Amino acid sequence: MMDLTTENTRLDELGHKLGHTFTHPELLSQAFRHASYVNEQADSNLEDNERLEFLGDAVLDLAISHLLMKRFENAEEGDLSKFRAMVVDEAGLYQIALMLGLGDYLLLGKGEELGRGREKPSILANTTEALIGALYLDAGFDTALEVIGKLFSPLLERSMIIRASSRNIPRRHTRPYLNTNWWKRSVLPMIKPLKWH
Repeated sequence: MMDLTTENTRLDELGHKLGHTFTHPELLSQAFRHASYVNEQADSNLEDNERLEFLGDAVLDLAISHLLMKRFENAEEGDLSKFRAMVVDEAGLYQIALMLGLGDYLLLGKGEELGRGREKPSILANTTEALIGALYLDAGFDTALEVIGKLFSPLLERSMIIRASSRNIPRRHTRPYLNTNWWKRSVLPMIKPLKWH
């Protein structure tokens, strides 16, 4: 396991990717503390990331709803709900986690570590939500919205492509947006590092 100084340096690098320096770095640390890890520690005051995950899920829903309302000004409620479900599903959150390399920051218990827990889509998706929860608590909704808008822009674009495909646009035009290699080509350059205006 890495020492505290190395961990803090790596977390600082992640904050740089997000375009935000955490005022309360403990929130960022907590976002990566899986329950399996906390259960194996002697420190009973150590908190896992589940509460941050709960909060991040709510913040993400609100932020994506806000962004969709702006992007699809004439869309009906039912369509907006479908688009939001496409953007914040486990697969989408997993993609964000992969692009940010969140698995490298996870603190896992021995069982999860042996079970390759840092590669599991469900754990990585939950960690993405915990990270958003930590960001919200540290900086408020406006900053969280800005970061989410940048990180999830490709997912929002995907929802637009899928919307178009439902109107009989040939599938070959939608395929690149659903391909993992496309995500790596189009998004990784954008988040190293993110810059806000």
